[in-house]
Amino acid sequence: ELLHGGAGWPVCIGLLGALDSVAGAARQHADRWRGSVESLTTAVLDGAELVVDAIFGAGLDRALTGVAVEVLASAARRGLLLPCG
Repeated sequence: ELLHGGAGWPVCIGLLGALDSVAGAARQHADRWRGSVESLTTAVLDGAELVVDAIFGAGLDRALTGVAVEVLASAARRGLLLPCG
């Protein structure tokens, strides 16, 4: 957990995929991240007050499938979801 920007929000990263497969700008930011990175599962939602959906960024042109849709649907049902992108 990390307190983002001194605003008092604990930040947890739920990653879809393997950290060693992250490339490009995402890799640069991943290398700078000092907090924990957990696998994206519904368990990362436990205790959350807000979820920022930044899984695929802008311009996704297909339907969500698998664990991504499962986690985001669970976040929406819990009233936690803030979509981005």
